[in-house]
Amino acid sequence: MVIERLLLATDFSQPAMHLLDCLPEFGALGLKEVVLLHVIDRQNPARQADYIEITAQEIMDGLKAKCDSMGLRCRPIVARGIPSAEIVAAVSRENVQLILIAPHSKGKIKEFLLGSTTAEVLRLSPVPVLINKAYPLDPLPGQEQCFRLFQKVLIPLDFSPHSLAMLGEVQDLAALMQEVILLNVVEGDFDTEELIRTVENRQILITARKNDLDRLGLKVRTMVHQGPAGADILAVAEKEDVTLIILATRGEGMVKEFLLGSTANEVTRQSKRPVLIFPGR
Repeated sequence: MVIERLLLATDFSQPAMHLLDCLPEFGALGLKEVVLLHVIDRQNPARQADYIEITAQEIMDGLKAKCDSMGLRCRPIVARGIPSAEIVAAVSRENVQLILIAPHSKGKIKEFLLGSTTAEVLRLSPVPVLINKAYPLDPLPGQEQCFRLFQKVLIPLDFSPHSLAMLGEVQDLAALMQEVILLNVVEGDFDTEELIRTVENRQILITARKNDLDRLGLKVRTMVHQGPAGADILAVAEKEDVTLIILATRGEGMVKEFLLGSTANEVTRQSKRPVLIFPGR
């Protein structure tokens, strides 16, 4: 996974403004250029949108200066339209390999922790999307920067083609990662003997994937659990204090709300940790 160009989508909220601090993390992946994108919602009246654009350009100039100071080429863009549609359209137009975005959440209802724009981007994006959720509202000294993102990574696997394809791309992140937890969750009702056989089979499968990562010099642990996958992934993330969750979407549903797959949908909405989502192929 080479990331020479990434798209940083910002609405100028505090979490979105902090996203620039994440950029140095991607230097080892070949990052050379950052496209900064702010979208003025087309629902704003024309006169108000004109004023917003002037203010947005000024803010973007400041963000570009900060980006330039990191030794990266940075191109700010202020667009008008539907935010999620403009973000996704910019992926192919700007030839980026990753979207970096904040949750954009304004409410306290659990189902809307992502915000509608971020959720829509996740459903439509053809490239991986990194949602950084880890910033405290009032950071203490030393908490301002995005650091340790890849230090301890949780990778849930269900051994589907999407999941295994994702793991192949994740191996390119080995230079950044220090510790990896591979997790498989067995869902469904089983009698005792069937459960034992299923867990043993999953242990064999996950150990094979561990061996692949071991050869890259990573510290790898494996876990096979039984229960609801989404809840278990979230619990392990908190218990292990991981710095990032990486998982794949399914992309097999026909209904918009389920294009993520139910597990990926639950994890991205409820996780307190940054989440890197790979689209289903």
